[in-house]
Amino acid sequence: MANLTASWNPDPVAHLTDALDDTDPGVREAAAQALGRIGDEDALETLLAALQDEDADVRRAAASALKHFLPADDNPEM
Repeated sequence: MANLTASWNPDPVAHLTDALDDTDPGVREAAAQALGRIGDEDALETLLAALQDEDADVRRAAASALKHFLPADDNPEM
């Protein structure tokens, strides 16, 4: 149990940005979507990099996530 608590990181943004490097494109896509919903500016650089992902669904999810960082008057979907 000590190993479990020692490795516990309660920061979801850190876990999700790490997940953008996963080998499974579905995991990367879900991570990008979640980072957009959270809206933490610490994820901006990682989401921008995900725009270059080899998988089109991941790129779309990253682009959609980045819209959450726009001011409300610049984002008609919000």
